[in-house]
Amino acid sequence: MSTGTETGAFPRVRFQRRKDTRKLILRYHPAEDAFSLTIPPGIGEADVRAFLEQQRGWMDQQRKNRPWQPSYVAGERHLLWGRYVPLGGGELPVGQAHVLRAYAAALEAELNGLMPVWTRRMGVRVSRVTLKDMTSRWGSCSVQSHRIALNLRLALLPREFTAYVLVHELNHLLHPDHSADFYADMDRFYPTWREMREQIKACPLAPLPPV
Repeated sequence: MSTGTETGAFPRVRFQRRKDTRKLILRYHPAEDAFSLTIPPGIGEADVRAFLEQQRGWMDQQRKNRPWQPSYVAGERHLLWGRYVPLGGGELPVGQAHVLRAYAAALEAELNGLMPVWTRRMGVRVSRVTLKDMTSRWGSCSVQSHRIALNLRLALLPREFTAYVLVHELNHLLHPDHSADFYADMDRFYPTWREMREQIKACPLAPLPPV
């Protein structure tokens, strides 16, 4: 079974095989009403289906508890740089596609200021930055091509988190893995990274209904 999507007997499930995980990890994504399953090496299709059968009750409960879903209409409150702002109020437009473009523009403008400062300070070179709506990572780095990808949802959080994630990914250009040297340089370049790592886990990402 390769990376793909399962439909039919189960709710929609996206599969992803990863060498750096040791167990099956099932996550629910309410905005899409879909699940993602990360599969470690050595797990076959029969084991995956058996695991999903075992988790069927949990999956059904997650869907029943699915929170309110945004419709991206005027007055609906969405996060921008850590603040809830109403759509159509001047900072964010109405409509999902327009909101995503606004997030991309805001994040790109933020990176235009951060990138030259941090690449010079860390002595690294970046060939390309891609902004993507990711569900499980805040960023990624391709050491060979000197490319990094950042989660579009960083535009929802206070600005300091963009700098933290950027430094983390740039540091991978110096240290491909999470070695002792990697963390030593995180201490050197961004001394508060441990606090930031814990805080970003608690950051809200969900929009709010209109007032």
